[in-house]
Amino acid sequence: MHMDSRAALREILDGPLAQKSRDPILFYLDSHWNKDLPLADELEIIFSKCCRAIVLVDDFQVHDDPGYSYDDYGPGKALTFDYVTEKIRAYELATFYPHTSEAETGAKRGCILLANNDLMGPILERVPLLRKFAHTHENLSIQKA
Repeated sequence: MHMDSRAALREILDGPLAQKSRDPILFYLDSHWNKDLPLADELEIIFSKCCRAIVLVDDFQVHDDPGYSYDDYGPGKALTFDYVTEKIRAYELATFYPHTSEAETGAKRGCILLANNDLMGPILERVPLLRKFAHTHENLSIQKA
């Protein structure tokens, strides 16, 4: 699709995927731009329509591993935990990061995986290449699980 990612998500979630909105669906988000950072809107669209969505955001800061690089477009537009905190709280999302950058090859770009904590969290916790990070939904301070 050659359109704004928010419009594309609305189109597919209200169209072809509307009947699948209660099934697990993986979304891979990697279209970040300098002036337009649609990630917060994309997360809102996805999690408001798909309770079992699993969202992988590429180029995201892995806060405890500086070996991973990430996109930073200036104040309020860096792909960091703080940028997605509101959506994590609103949709009670579990957060997962990749294992250490030392085990990676290539560009070593960070990522975060977001999913409903109750519905998908227990499944994703069994994936050996992911690390779950616990946080309280009241203050969303990050604590290693």
